[in-house]
This record gives sequence, C-alpha cells and structure tokens, in this order.
Amino acid sequence: MSNYFYYKDNFGDHYLSAALSANFTNCIVYGSLNESGELDRDYHAGAAFDYLFDHCDMLLADSVDITTSHFNNVIKNKDPLFVDAFSKDDYHLLTGSPCIDAGTPNSIPLDLDGITRTGNPDIGCYEFH
Repeated sequence: MSNYFYYKDNFGDHYLSAALSANFTNCIVYGSLNESGELDRDYHAGAAFDYLFDHCDMLLADSVDITTSHFNNVIKNKDPLFVDAFSKDDYHLLTGSPCIDAGTPNSIPLDLDGITRTGNPDIGCYEFH
C-alpha cells in the first residue's frame, strides 16, 4: 500500500505522488507470509497517506505498532480459522475463530451467502452460522 506510483526509465527513477485515503472495516488480511506479515506500507513525501484498519484480523510483522491511529480494534497475528482457504478458497469461519462477533456494525447488511449481519457482525465476508 503506497501513495505513489514508481517507474524507472532512461532518465532515472520517477515517483508520481498520489494522495491515499483508505478505510478497511471488518476485513481479514491474512495469508502465508508469516515473518514479514501481509501488509506492506510505503509512502512518498508530498502526498497524503491516510488509512484506517477498523475491526480487522491481520497478519502483521512484529514491528507494526497497532496502537497508532491507523489501527482500531485490530486482532494481530491470530489465525482467523477459515474452513479451507488455501486449497478450496473457502473463507467461512470455523468454530472458535477470533473473528466471530468481533466486527463493528456498518452499512453492509448481508454477507456473501446472503446471511443477515446483525448485532456485532463477524470480521470477514461470511457470517459464522
């Protein structure tokens, strides 16, 4: 995630700044990059670099400080317990997932299966049922 576009040509390195403003709510950012985490952030001076991860489960490098204003109620480095994400792309949650009822209400009333999100929704694209 960055606030610039980089390219190199015969005249050298070029950074084209572009303001970034992004909010991620009730998202899971988790995969197989254990040591480095799944989030890579880089910014270039001269453009806004505003982002917020709100009620998310994230695989992050140990050096990432989730007490900053960019992170709100983030679950850090806890397996979301997907049914079978890597071989079957099944991102439903298993019993015991830290994502169950850990989200925050928002304007998305249904999950991808058409299940209503009520109360505190689950983090991720599917409600546990």
